[in-house]
Amino acid sequence: MSIQSPDSDVGHVALEVHDGDQRSATIRLSGEFDLTNATKIREVVATALDLGCKALQLDMSEVSFLGSASHRELFAAIRLAAEAQVQDTTVAVSPVTRRLLDLTEMDLFNDLSQRETSGSQLDPE
Repeated sequence: MSIQSPDSDVGHVALEVHDGDQRSATIRLSGEFDLTNATKIREVVATALDLGCKALQLDMSEVSFLGSASHRELFAAIRLAAEAQVQDTTVAVSPVTRRLLDLTEMDLFNDLSQRETSGSQLDPE
């Protein structure tokens, strides 16, 4: 099953649910997320949980902007998933997203650095 947000010039959300021994989902975010569409992030995670997903993969490799409201919604979505005891959550991030996470010292998941997209390492300067 695949669910996508309506085409938007700003942020795009896609949810792909995988059935198997354990229902899982891949959530792909792309484009810009700011105050006008930040709630899409928590809503898509809540939808995946409502569908019975026990594992989530969050792909943010194509996010070009993540405003403070979106950052807050991302953190809330991760807490929502943790409260639902979702297993094996992994993350792929864009350089822009990686920079925001570094600046706010937000380590989404233990294996974040292993899931970064190529070129997303920041120079220490």
